[in-house]
Amino acid sequence: MHIDSDVREFRNDMKKFMESFINPIESSDQAAPRKWRLCELLLVGFMRNTVACDSQIKEHLVVWNETFADPDENLIDEFHELMVMLKLPVFKEIGYEFDESKKPNQTSIFVVDWMARQFLPAGEKIRDWDKKVALQWFEASNTESCYTFLERAETFLKTQIIGGNRESWGSKSLER
Repeated sequence: MHIDSDVREFRNDMKKFMESFINPIESSDQAAPRKWRLCELLLVGFMRNTVACDSQIKEHLVVWNETFADPDENLIDEFHELMVMLKLPVFKEIGYEFDESKKPNQTSIFVVDWMARQFLPAGEKIRDWDKKVALQWFEASNTESCYTFLERAETFLKTQIIGGNRESWGSKSLER
């Protein structure tokens, strides 16, 4: 089926992108690639491993490909806007209600949080994530920006995913 082929191609493109992020090829002939943030990579992983499985969104995969390929785009903003527009059923399955989305980029932050929790080893690492990153960001009374959350998340993820070990749990989970 044509849609299945498009989704398979999209998933392969996302995997190649993630592999190039994790194991970059150094070349003096090429301009320096965009510096991707690990939180953005989690959004790419979510699109590849969760959203792309929904063949009803085929035409929106093209929009996402164009967005993440543009080094000037802010993936956090663009992901939030696209997901709010689509309101995909997968969000209900993972416990996210768009009606409760009151903060700027809350959908992106929810997915970063959800993806990290999927791949962090249970127990101490999840507790560390809660104490060092999530805090009370999702509480209505919290006025912290998404970018403050993302800075904490980025710092935490760098120590967990990269941490000098390219064979870490994070690298393997994003490449699957």
